[in-house]
Amino acid sequence: MDLFLSRRLRPFWLASNLLLIGILVISCEFKRLDAQRIQQEMKSQQIRQVTAAQVSAIAAQWGEKIAAELGKLPLHGITSLPQADSLAKTYGARIRFVSNLADPSFDVKTREVFDAYRYNATHRLPQENNLQKLGDGSEWLYTIPVTADKPLLDAGKAAGLPASLQEKDLAGVWTVYFNRKELIRLVSPKELDALPR
Repeated sequence: MDLFLSRRLRPFWLASNLLLIGILVISCEFKRLDAQRIQQEMKSQQIRQVTAAQVSAIAAQWGEKIAAELGKLPLHGITSLPQADSLAKTYGARIRFVSNLADPSFDVKTREVFDAYRYNATHRLPQENNLQKLGDGSEWLYTIPVTADKPLLDAGKAAGLPASLQEKDLAGVWTVYFNRKELIRLVSPKELDALPR
């Protein structure tokens, strides 16, 4: 008898080994790794030491970018909610247009800012974007006032604005809520290093 394998068993041995190798190759699933995505995820998981001043500066920069994007949209973006949702996803924020504060879900700070904008509009003072730290700093509120202009007044009802609205009145406020953790997670290290501590 042959020491290794008899002639009759060799084909079965060869077939079983090929089958085993085939199963191993299939089970390994040679997927290409998305190295760039993995690298970004690793960077986002790094521990970062960020000061309140840096968080404030980042929120202000991102708020200005969002304000610029909303300003480019027709009717100041009031009727462009999908674009606002897209911006919210990009910047990890909650974006909402507020024209009526009767909604009980608004916090005290949002009401105060809205009242200040309304006061400025009543006295024809300039309206400016504003950044507020909420509570312990875990959330930041960036507000963008929208004053009524001719195109907005013409489309008033379609935009859900009151008929009594006149030119230069406060039409509403875009509220942008930034979560501190999400803001830190999304900011690039290069952008963070450019800010003073």
